[in-house]
Amino acid sequence: MASNLRSSNPAWRGAGFQTVEPAYGADVTIRSSDARMTMEDVIVHTVGVFLLAAIGAGFGWVAVGTSSGLVGMAGLIAMALSFVIAFGRVTRPALVVAFSLLEGVALGGVSRYFETFNHGVVAQALMGTAIIFVVMLAL
Repeated sequence: MASNLRSSNPAWRGAGFQTVEPAYGADVTIRSSDARMTMEDVIVHTVGVFLLAAIGAGFGWVAVGTSSGLVGMAGLIAMALSFVIAFGRVTRPALVVAFSLLEGVALGGVSRYFETFNHGVVAQALMGTAIIFVVMLAL
């Protein structure tokens, strides 16, 4: 069934995702020797970047009490990095890691700020985000 899906994304076409039919009847996805990512690679990288953002958010949560300027600067630098990453010709993993950490710092600081005015709003947002993340990952 997966072989019937079409994509215009060049990373998802070609030899990167080949499905073979073994003798016992189960579909098996095999990896090719080219540089295309598999679905497992996408999941591992997504979780890794998410964990880096969570680490940055923890730092931002603590830092907002001492330096709100740091949180604002992290947000601005993260926004600039997002443009560099989006419009760059090649993907630079170091910039993605830096963006993830800085975005986490900004989100952690903003979350702490909102939590001071509305107790419990961050827990609700985290729960809703986690549910959507798991559902979308499963789909």
